[in-house]
Amino acid sequence: LSKLIYTHVAFDKNEHEFVKRFLAPRMTVFDVGAHHGIYTLLASRLVGQDGRVVAFEPSPREAKRLRWNLTINRCKNCVVEQAAIGRDHREAKFHVCLGQRTGFNSLRPPDVQEPTRTIMVHVTTLDRYVAMRQIDHVDFLKIDAEGGDLDVLRGAAHILASASPPIIMCEGQECRARQWGYQAREILEYV
Repeated sequence: LSKLIYTHVAFDKNEHEFVKRFLAPRMTVFDVGAHHGIYTLLASRLVGQDGRVVAFEPSPREAKRLRWNLTINRCKNCVVEQAAIGRDHREAKFHVCLGQRTGFNSLRPPDVQEPTRTIMVHVTTLDRYVAMRQIDHVDFLKIDAEGGDLDVLRGAAHILASASPPIIMCEGQECRARQWGYQAREILEYV
């Protein structure tokens, strides 16, 4: 991914254009599965100094790179939470890819042809996070949880049922959902 960005190869072009058109100053954005912060950085710029971005990234290695990217880009309206987001509050095994496929890190063994390492991570729900931090609304929710996307939504039931629910941009791929025992279309059906 870093190589694509460095060589200016278009990555998620349509998604980026959507985010650019939708986000506005003073919004609150949650980036679940922030990785190195492509969407976190974009959202930070678009919501401005009076907005806020919360980036959730459970991998210590990716969270470190994310923090570095935020620092060198002077993003002062972002918070990095080193936690996985799911449907419940617990400790869980997290599979970290050791090769080039770092975007496939997951709470389930990823379908990659490279070695992985298992670590323990903290898992929480978005509803619990919002209640603990006393966040009154979320305007935009980006989810890329490598198959755990449906669990992220299930753990955000109160946010989704609020008077002003967030706009959701969510990954939905069969190859990722299969690792979690559901079909990708169930994400849309749940919402």
